[in-house]
Amino acid sequence: METILRYGGCWIQTDENTIYGNYDASFGKERWQITLQSETFCYINDNVKTFFNVADVKEIQFEIGDHPRRGSSSLPQPSVYVILKNDPDPKEFFHFIVNEEFVLSNKTRAYDACEKLVSLIGERYGISTSYKLSIDTKKKRNAIALVPLVLIIIVIVLLLRLRQ
Repeated sequence: METILRYGGCWIQTDENTIYGNYDASFGKERWQITLQSETFCYINDNVKTFFNVADVKEIQFEIGDHPRRGSSSLPQPSVYVILKNDPDPKEFFHFIVNEEFVLSNKTRAYDACEKLVSLIGERYGISTSYKLSIDTKKKRNAIALVPLVLIIIVIVLLLRLRQ
C-alpha cells in the first residue's frame, strides 16, 4: 500500500485497485474509497456511490476550492469532476479537506495529493486530466443566478423598513 497523503487530519492510501481516504469533517471523520475496476471506477462513502463507465469519460478535472471554517481562514478542498463524452457539464466525482494554512491553492499538500490521485486514475484508464482554477458546473451557475434575486429581496426589505 502506498501513502499519498498523511497530513492535517487527512490520509489517503492506494493499493492496486482501491484508493482509501478519510479527513476531518465538521462532525467527525469522513471516510471514503474509490474502486478501480476494469471498465468502471466508483467513489463510495457512507451516503454516496458514484459510478463512471470508463468508455463514457472524456476527461477528469480538479480544482482547489476554499472550505470555510469558523473563526479563521479557510482550508483547501480539492474537488474532482468527470467530464463525459456526451455531456459537457462536469459531474462531481469526489472531494476531501486538508487542515493546512495556504496562500496559493496550487502550493499545498492538498493540491499535490489530488494531482497524484487524478493522474493515477487517468493513467490507469488512458483518460486526460487537468487542473482548473475554477470548474464551471450547473450547480454553481444556479447558485450564482440566485444572487441577484437575494439582492433584490434585501433592497425591497430595506426600502420597506425605511418607509416605516
